[in-house]
Amino acid sequence: MMHDHVIPKPESIDVYMAHQLIEDLTEGARPPFADMGDHLLVRGPADLTDRGRAVPEVKKGDVFAFELIASCGTKTKGKIRYFPRHDWRSRRAWLETRAIDAGFEVRALSVRARSEQIARRARVIHIDRTQFTGILKVTDASAFRLALEVGFPGPGRAFGRGMIRIQ
Repeated sequence: MMHDHVIPKPESIDVYMAHQLIEDLTEGARPPFADMGDHLLVRGPADLTDRGRAVPEVKKGDVFAFELIASCGTKTKGKIRYFPRHDWRSRRAWLETRAIDAGFEVRALSVRARSEQIARRARVIHIDRTQFTGILKVTDASAFRLALEVGFPGPGRAFGRGMIRIQ
């Protein structure tokens, strides 16, 4: 059974450093995680920490409120092209396309997007941060459980993107 673990985050580390620490903690695994400001939320096995909360079991037809922070764009000639910041329609279409493979359909959705600057190895990179908040309905329980376990693939996973949180 999967659990969401709360791990306090030192002020001195950035989200990429947190990704490296989480890999060390999980012996090389790359679990989905989210940077929540003062703490990290890491999805993993029950025994990862003593602060775990079980992720609900799911079945076809279940309806959940959800939040997903992702980096949305398309890959062209090996390079990620992020959607323009105010293009919520492309972002919604991006999510709805991936939702099919992830075993859910979007019922209601709010989209907020911004670009973040992240300093990495003496250079600044820009990475998309799109926050999806909404209501979903599970259409394929096994595919949705897998999406909960591994998160959404994409360029932002090392920066805390791709973890679907459900309520």
